Amino acid sequence: MMFGAGPDGGFVLDNRYAEAKMLAEGDVVVFDCCGKYEMYHCDTARTGIVGKASARLSELHAVIREALETAEAKLEPGVNTEELKAIAADILSAHGLNLSLTTLAWHNVGLDVVEYAHPSERTKGWVVEAGMVMNFELFHRDPDIGGVHLEDSVHVTASGLEHLSMLPRDVIVTGV
Repeated sequence: MMFGAGPDGGFVLDNRYAEAKMLAEGDVVVFDCCGKYEMYHCDTARTGIVGKASARLSELHAVIREALETAEAKLEPGVNTEELKAIAADILSAHGLNLSLTTLAWHNVGLDVVEYAHPSERTKGWVVEAGMVMNFELFHRDPDIGGVHLEDSVHVTASGLEHLSMLPRDVIVTGV
């Protein structure tokens, strides 16, 4: 599991740094974890807050969630992942987010947590096929509050996708 907190949390995903940090009211916490079931991996990321979410965090999270869920709604066999990435990028841009501060990455998941059949898939995408398990990772780094991260492993079926996680996509709120 990787995690970061506070304004640096979106930029410094370093467990030693995060473990030394004392969380305070208003700190945004990014959780990115990998799981394994019978040798197969999954990848999940969420955003949390210590105390009450600010209006800015709520707004950023809603935009990231909209971009993720809109792209996932178009996920089906035959579509290229670069088309899906462009859909999400358009939503982020329409809301004024700086794409240079945002990771938009599709990746397959299987015997390893990030699998590509060919290195070119990292930059040129690939055509989705039924039976694939994949993630769309959206991670926006806001210099003032930190990271807003959201992703889940999904199984591509002939008619769309099946979510492999039942974890809510809301901001995780905890006390001080």
